[in-house]
Amino acid sequence: YDIDVFVFAYDLPSLEFAVRQGIDGIKLSSADLSNPEMLERAARSGLTVTLGTGASTLDEVSQALAMMPDAGPVVLMHGMQNFPTVLDDAHVSRIALLRHVFGLPVGYQDHTDAELPLSRVIDLLALGYGAGYLEKHITLDRSEKGTDYQAALEPAEMIAYVATMREAARAAGSYGLKPFSDSDIQYRIFQKKRIVASRRIPGGTRITRDHVAFLRCEQEAGFSPMQLDQVLGKAAAGDIEPYTLIDTAALADA
Repeated sequence: YDIDVFVFAYDLPSLEFAVRQGIDGIKLSSADLSNPEMLERAARSGLTVTLGTGASTLDEVSQALAMMPDAGPVVLMHGMQNFPTVLDDAHVSRIALLRHVFGLPVGYQDHTDAELPLSRVIDLLALGYGAGYLEKHITLDRSEKGTDYQAALEPAEMIAYVATMREAARAAGSYGLKPFSDSDIQYRIFQKKRIVASRRIPGGTRITRDHVAFLRCEQEAGFSPMQLDQVLGKAAAGDIEPYTLIDTAALADA
């Protein structure tokens, strides 16, 4: 499988060993957010680093980032593990705060109770607040109560969860406006209103507000209602029939 491997390192020897193995990224928990040795070594690796921010102040996060000026991509990870974390303590909206304050990619480490139906979909909230990374635990059998089992999904649950998150990410799309897609253009032509004749306008008539209406006509030519001042007072170049789109060719002095 083409899967990136991130290693969760808790001390320098483990981190050094992991980097030598050619890993794709490093995970540091909030336990090492204030550990300059781990921060600096992770930064020197040039690898992507996910940095836990749970139960940390904004100043602590800022100080940690200052120790990693030459780091590869750094992703701030919001979330904490309280075996499990109760819903009132999830504070998923803080993802938006971290993005705003630090201008970095932010992810969400979900450790809510895996027995709760909401645990299957709570990361939809994270995506909505701009999370670009999601951390979810998996276990073969939650009833065996292995490490971190409280927040872990079983394989079938994980498969459904991943499918849901991928579909949601597709629907979320990208933040910010981009050039119109074919779908945007199709909808724009269908939806946007244009200026049309509301009645027959004989050639030479000076157009007034009573002569026009704003209607959808599945065309992008002509004038939008915001351009009404470019139509009013102009003379019709020829007879304009009712519900005909008014464009520059229809105006004698456009």
